[in-house]
Amino acid sequence: MRLPRSVLASLTVAASVTAAALALSGPARAAAPGALDTGWAGTGIATTAPYSPGDDEGTAVARQQNGRIVVVGSAYDGTSYPHMAVVRYLTDGTLDTTFGSAGKAIVPSFFGTTASPDTNGDLAYAVALQPDGKILVAGAASHANGMGALAVTRYNTDGTPDHTFGANGNGRVTVRVGTGGYDDVVRGIAVQPDGGIVLAGAYAGGWTVARLTAAGVLDTTFDPSGAQPGVQAFNLGDSLADSAYAVSVETLSPSGFAIVVGGSAAHTPGAPGAFNEDFAVVRFTSAGAFDPTFGGGDGIATTNPGASFDAVTSLAVRSDGKIVVAGLGPAAALTVARFTAAGALDPTFAAGTGRVTLDVNGDPAVPATGLALMADGSILAADTSDNGDDDAQLVKLTVSGAVDTSFGTDGVVTTNIRTANSVDRVGGVVLDANGRLIVVGSSAVGSSTRWFAARYFTAAAATVTASPVDTVACGSTATFQATVTGAAPLHYAWQVLNPGASKYVSLVDGPTVSGSTTTALSLSSLTAADDGKRYHLTVTNPGGIVYSASALLTVGTAPAVTSQPTQISPGGPGVVGFTAAASGNPGPTQKWYVSVAGGAYTVIAGATSNPYTFTPTAAQNGDKYKAKFTNACGSVLTASATLVVS
Repeated sequence: MRLPRSVLASLTVAASVTAAALALSGPARAAAPGALDTGWAGTGIATTAPYSPGDDEGTAVARQQNGRIVVVGSAYDGTSYPHMAVVRYLTDGTLDTTFGSAGKAIVPSFFGTTASPDTNGDLAYAVALQPDGKILVAGAASHANGMGALAVTRYNTDGTPDHTFGANGNGRVTVRVGTGGYDDVVRGIAVQPDGGIVLAGAYAGGWTVARLTAAGVLDTTFDPSGAQPGVQAFNLGDSLADSAYAVSVETLSPSGFAIVVGGSAAHTPGAPGAFNEDFAVVRFTSAGAFDPTFGGGDGIATTNPGASFDAVTSLAVRSDGKIVVAGLGPAAALTVARFTAAGALDPTFAAGTGRVTLDVNGDPAVPATGLALMADGSILAADTSDNGDDDAQLVKLTVSGAVDTSFGTDGVVTTNIRTANSVDRVGGVVLDANGRLIVVGSSAVGSSTRWFAARYFTAAAATVTASPVDTVACGSTATFQATVTGAAPLHYAWQVLNPGASKYVSLVDGPTVSGSTTTALSLSSLTAADDGKRYHLTVTNPGGIVYSASALLTVGTAPAVTSQPTQISPGGPGVVGFTAAASGNPGPTQKWYVSVAGGAYTVIAGATSNPYTFTPTAAQNGDKYKAKFTNACGSVLTASATLVVS
């Protein structure tokens, strides 16, 4: 399907959107799906120059387990040589100054030395994180003699080079494909369950898929009988224009894994030099062989969205084995397709066609797209849109492949990153821990190009359908409960406001607190010091942050009589009364009872005040009165007092 170009005028989200325009009333921070999240860098967009000034390009992004965001790309050092670079952001979009040098790490030249770089420039295109948090950066290293190589480096979690990686002691590894090595490049990288590192990209003859051990050495058990053990180099079409752009490791049940790679297969349908490139997905066994159970029995699945340059540039494997791919389709438009686990176009996707082409604003032929799958299976895709200049463009599809019109305007958002005329290119995307989309790339204004990282809300905010209620704890425990609906992932955090304080603070499970990250909070070992605290639930999801109403905790005590009934003469002709008192939290209510002529005690209608006063008759002389004090924690009766009528 195609979206009309006339939609263009209503799609642009200006980078100057203010926090006030995005925030809901009150303390919550949420906005419509597709809006920039101003909780990120204050405006929703962070821009960074690894060198300053620099002609820099952010190309890929990954999220660490602690939620911090790692972006890689290329940066110029003020000379003619680009370097690979790594930047890390905190969860609020500010640079993580504990990483590298003030949040940035510049990779030394792969060939030569930093002082004397024997290189035409090193470029980073891919990033992956190991389970131990170490960072793998991959791309291309170019030698001054024109030779190139697949290039991978590994960084420790603090942003220092990992010198245990590779055989050179410098943390940098290069691999030349065959005897050429002029056009070798890594476009995608993934980590296997056993720690092996899979690289996907291109060489002068087509696709390259290679594997390193966890130590950074070429793994010769990958396609061991091939021309270059450790490397699969092949051509899918009838030309040399094939290339791989993305790779993922698919976990198989009950055990094992497969390697799924996406790219393009080129052939010449007519005159020499007239290429028609198709979407292509290849699946390898863990040993590096083409998987005969996939595609047409040769491990290869293709589809031809249009008679043009079509290429898979990003992919994701679902838990059911289906493969979602995104890339360039007809007229360079963003195209999304889904294959079954067996490698056929999925007939349940995009109204039975298996693929959808989204020509919104006219897309430049820039092979840089990103793809993310939300928890509900919906699809977020990003590319570069031609809107007079180039802008970042996002599209959301439902799990069935229909445009999700609740996102942005008719399912689409375009963003001018730095200015209305900045040239913005998308490099990659990742979902943060709360399901919001982080898009990275480069933004050029004149001769100044910076990396950017923008964060977007991706769904509607959660709804608190039932807030916790004021609670009286008559013992040492209390429970607060809320009910929430909304798009996953839903993250919960209970907070407490102490008496006299002006700010809520988050609770953490411990000896007296449990359920602090669920919808039900349990408190134990309560004391008088806990009386008067207020509790509310913070809910974060892809649509932002909302809060429940607050509930008051009263640490209750049952009533205890502190003053037995005493007859009083409050004044006025013939008026008498009784007064009594009791402690208790919350303060107890009271009722008065009377025993007439030695009979049973009965409640006196309306006698709920202290003192209780009335005008007696002579006949009431000798009647007995007592009070009952009641609160949420119990009741107590006073002793009786005898009425004396004088």
